[in-house]
Amino acid sequence: MPPTTYGTRFSPHLNLAYQVNANTVLVTNSNGDSGHLPNRLFVSGGVAWGVTHGMTIAVDFLGEQIYSAQRIKLVSAPPVLNQGVNVTYPTISPYTAAYWRGDAAGGIKLNSREQWPNSLCGE
Repeated sequence: MPPTTYGTRFSPHLNLAYQVNANTVLVTNSNGDSGHLPNRLFVSGGVAWGVTHGMTIAVDFLGEQIYSAQRIKLVSAPPVLNQGVNVTYPTISPYTAAYWRGDAAGGIKLNSREQWPNSLCGE
């Protein structure tokens, strides 16, 4: 990213965080085992660009990597209703894996005091 100083029109930002869940114990299951919350890496970043003195455009990305998460996968087909009476349920299987999820956001900020006449701003 290019270096920026206070007062420029282009402002990048980046935040990183890591959450350690070492002693968090979840509910005990019917087998007597208990789970733990997985560790996570959080990332957020983006840019704000001052198009004019009265308008700013911002774009952000938010993401997290979850490590050693307990998950389930579908082994057989989804439930099926047989002849209106019996239901065949799917088979699922537990496994542990990491996964990534992300979101994006964008917006425009208008400074109404510089864009519009004072009569529209309540003055």
